[in-house]
Amino acid sequence: MKTLFGIVVLTASLSVSAQSFVLQSNGVLLSIDAEAKVYDLNQFIMPMNILARGKSWILEKSQLITTVDAKGYVYKKTGVKGPKELKAKGGSWFLSNKGEMNVVTLDGMYYTYDKEDLFKKGEIVVSGGNFLVIKKDNVLSMVTVDSVKGFTYTIAPATLASLGLNLATIKEVGGNYFVDAAGVLFTVDKTGLIGNKSSMGKFSGLKVKGSNFLVDSFGGVRVVLNNGWMLMPTLPKKMGAITKTGTTHAWDAEGEFFSFAESAPDAEVTSTNTTVFAGVLNKLIVEPAEQIDPRTIAN
Repeated sequence: MKTLFGIVVLTASLSVSAQSFVLQSNGVLLSIDAEAKVYDLNQFIMPMNILARGKSWILEKSQLITTVDAKGYVYKKTGVKGPKELKAKGGSWFLSNKGEMNVVTLDGMYYTYDKEDLFKKGEIVVSGGNFLVIKKDNVLSMVTVDSVKGFTYTIAPATLASLGLNLATIKEVGGNYFVDAAGVLFTVDKTGLIGNKSSMGKFSGLKVKGSNFLVDSFGGVRVVLNNGWMLMPTLPKKMGAITKTGTTHAWDAEGEFFSFAESAPDAEVTSTNTTVFAGVLNKLIVEPAEQIDPRTIAN
């Protein structure tokens, strides 16, 4: 096992990135937990072998599935095979070309559901991290993903109406949030519940859309936690213009690496809580972890 003691500066070696991992071109997989901490757990996947990837999963051309849980642990699902082709994908879900829904939960578990008519015959018009909008027979339906239990839910029209949500007006899509044509931002929490954030202002013209973070039209950084809370955190340093994004991480114009926390204790969820962590990038200082807990992080 190895422990990640430091990360610094954007380099060409970073070829694939997603919410819970950064995969380098040499195959080294760095996992990111829900608190935005980065680990090297001695895992390797060659980018050329990847068929598709999401927030917390990788599907290889061999149909092998790898998942990353909320604590940053990596699991290779050697006892099951994923689909050969996908119809659509999101952060915590992917849909086979035959209509089978596949869900990855926060504990790294993987579930496959039988083909439903909506998934099999519908057209995917919006793909979010933990939600999707499907058009079937000229009717739009929203499906959300419960990433705690692994279920999917088709939202009732009455619920959409009570939220003031018209699916046809969705304009900007993040991982666990989306914005309609009026600039109203909606969140989708880890259990699949939708929240209307109209009381927090308008969010049209987002500069950056990540899985759980965004940069608004005024340059303000917002973090959307997996319990539906949206915060404007106190940053550890001034962030420059974002030049490259993962799903829960980004690099700014100075090459500084930022990872964005997905969860925080309820008692610490305040408007000034620092839920963004800066790292170093360019140079990976990795040392053998003989007696050291491989969960240890280097700041």
